[in-house]
Amino acid sequence: MLTLLFYTSTSTPMTYWYWLIPVIAAFSGWLCIRVVVYLLFFPVQPKVLLGFRWQGLLAASHQRIAAAIGNLVSREFTFAALEQQLTQPATIQKLMPAVEIHIDTFLREKLPRAMPMLGMLIGDRTIQQLKDIFMAELQTLLPIVIQQYVQALEKDVDAGAIIQQKINALSLAQLEEHLYRPAANRLYHLAWVGAIIGFVTGMLQLGIIWIA
Repeated sequence: MLTLLFYTSTSTPMTYWYWLIPVIAAFSGWLCIRVVVYLLFFPVQPKVLLGFRWQGLLAASHQRIAAAIGNLVSREFTFAALEQQLTQPATIQKLMPAVEIHIDTFLREKLPRAMPMLGMLIGDRTIQQLKDIFMAELQTLLPIVIQQYVQALEKDVDAGAIIQQKINALSLAQLEEHLYRPAANRLYHLAWVGAIIGFVTGMLQLGIIWIA
């Protein structure tokens, strides 16, 4: 269609007007991408134009997107995987330094205050022995406690429903802030990609005219 606009006859030689073809094609590619991006995000608030309700696709599909993401989380996120990750020996070992500090504080400070007579009878060697016993027992006990806690959590928590509620709770202004603004630069570059594609297409059309 664009090429035909510049034909005056089949025998007309190429003039400088034909060089407008790649320019117009580049502008058309840029404009199309910009319009698509705008309609994707804006307007955030619904508008009425000529009797038609008009709103950005993401804003209008807010609840459907939230439901889809919630369903995806429900399918992909499993408490069994979480339990396996938390009860791995490497994960337990990461907890042990903090646990050891608490046990040491308990034996050296809290226990003597709670039971002064007992505190007078135990020394550093006894405290170290007790701490070693507690640490060894906790390395066996912690995976069991974590496993039972995660299994109880699975019965009480619906991760997909929580995600869906959180997304639904976002205002349209927050959606714009979290979705459009972080992607603004990339979307701007995408428009120039459209312009480049349009320009290349226009040059191909110009080549066809020249060959013809």
